[in-house]
Amino acid sequence: MLRGGLDSPAIVAGLKKLDKIEIVPETPNWKDQIINKEVRAAIEIPPGFQAAVAEENQTPSPSSSTRER
Repeated sequence: MLRGGLDSPAIVAGLKKLDKIEIVPETPNWKDQIINKEVRAAIEIPPGFQAAVAEENQTPSPSSSTRER
C-alpha cells in the first residue's frame, strides 16, 4: 500500500513498475489491514519528497509500516 506521493509522480510511477511489489489503493483502515495480514506493508512518501530529491536537499525518508511474516 502506498500512502502519500501525490506530489511525487515520478517516484510513484517508478514504484509501480517494480515487478516484485503490488501497489494497492490506500484505505482509511490501512493499519488494521496490516494487523490482520490483509496487506503486508504501507509505504508513506512525505510531502515534497520528489522535489527534495531533485534538489538534493536533506528530506525525511519514506517510512513504512510492516507486519511479520
